[in-house]
Amino acid sequence: MGKKSCPKCGTLVMLNENFCPHCGYALPNMADKNNSLSFVTHDTIDNSDYENNGRSSKNKELSSKSAGCSHNHLGVFITVLLIFLVYLIVQKPWAPKGFNNAEQVMLYSERLDDNIISIANENYMRNEEEEEAAAEQGKPTFAVMKNKSTGNFVFHLYGHYVYLISIFDNSIDATSQEIIAVKKDSNGEVYQKSLSTAEMREIEDDSSIAESWTPSQLLKAQIKAEK
Repeated sequence: MGKKSCPKCGTLVMLNENFCPHCGYALPNMADKNNSLSFVTHDTIDNSDYENNGRSSKNKELSSKSAGCSHNHLGVFITVLLIFLVYLIVQKPWAPKGFNNAEQVMLYSERLDDNIISIANENYMRNEEEEEAAAEQGKPTFAVMKNKSTGNFVFHLYGHYVYLISIFDNSIDATSQEIIAVKKDSNGEVYQKSLSTAEMREIEDDSSIAESWTPSQLLKAQIKAEK
């Protein structure tokens, strides 16, 4: 066993001695002191483990929060994407909207479609009283049709975006329809077509009358537009 020096007289004594044999000074028990140090060291190690566990728990909590934030961001992204897709499907921003006024559509179509022009010219020659009587009975000659699906005047028919004009022959109670392209084709021509009875039936559920005119009313609208 090791020795220690007496703090009072300096005599070397054994570590387990409680009193100095030379001067009688009460000595601290070095073995107890070592045990005490060992205990403190053990506690320190345990505290260190506790701190490490605490850090680990905090790291796990932070990781959980980060994962939650990532899920939230993903949810927001998916929601925005779905809204954008619905907008594309409903609004179809690539499709022309055309005129937002039925009279503008009618004047544009009448100017370009030969069939409308010829029918209008025929009716201009009729007796004015006869035409006024027909108008009072709710019998117009021309009508601009509205697309029920989009709410505007443009239809997508036969690969073209077109306006749809109905022409009523009140003398025989018959209806015909003309489609006139909203814009010129790549060849510089404006697409137009007279629909057959079968073709008119195919689209009748998707269209409704937006506004109608007698020939004299249409003539007045033309004169007004030219001023």
